[in-house]
Amino acid sequence: MAKIPYENDFSGSSTGPKGKVPYITLNGMEMGDSQLIIEFLNEKYNINLSSNLSNEQKAIARALRIMAEDHFFWCLILYRWFFDDDCNVIKATTWSFPLRLLLVPIIRRILKRQSWNQGIGRHTDTEVMDMARNDILALSVYLGNKKFFMGNEPSEVDCALFGFLAQLVYTPMPEFEKLINEDMKNIKEYCKRMKERFWSDWN
Repeated sequence: MAKIPYENDFSGSSTGPKGKVPYITLNGMEMGDSQLIIEFLNEKYNINLSSNLSNEQKAIARALRIMAEDHFFWCLILYRWFFDDDCNVIKATTWSFPLRLLLVPIIRRILKRQSWNQGIGRHTDTEVMDMARNDILALSVYLGNKKFFMGNEPSEVDCALFGFLAQLVYTPMPEFEKLINEDMKNIKEYCKRMKERFWSDWN
């Protein structure tokens, strides 16, 4: 969105300085956490993708982003690794069968502990899925008929929200398909606009 030249690294050789992705390497320096990365790049390159927003809009954008990153994220984690009977997230990996047998139980134990500590992992499957649907509904209601979350042009918050919502549209998640295809079509249309505008070569 900010037209900063970049190159994707799909080697999987590192998870960055904080043990998580995404992260960036710039002039030999590694930095983790998507929001901290954005703030760093904003300062370094004098970028402000939210310059046209009012203070009230900025506050709303922050609340929407944090809901997605610190609440909806954990609902997705639990759905992908525990509730999805088809195990689509595991099928999407390139791991060999023996490696899957080794890694999947380890990953699940880690995620179970983390989600328990966060709080969402203490709820039942039904409760978590209801929370996820309510998060999507809140985003859909606020988006309404707007082209992007804050209006006719994309802003910084779209960087975060698209990353979450695109998973519902472009990856196998049967539990959410009816919501996106019938009840909350504006989410699907939003993802299509973002994809066509910034990733026209993505198929």
